[in-house]
Amino acid sequence: MLTKLYNDGVRILRFNFPHYDQESALKDANNIHEVEKKLGGKFDLLLDTS
Repeated sequence: MLTKLYNDGVRILRFNFPHYDQESALKDANNIHEVEKKLGGKFDLLLDTS
């Protein structure tokens, strides 16, 4: 899914941080980093803390 989003031009990912626990946040962050390595590109992360 992230690969398709990147290929479609999405570069900013928004996270609703209060709804994350440490385990799920780490899992998503690792997934994003793996996709970035594969694509040779970067996502910007927007952390919504409200």
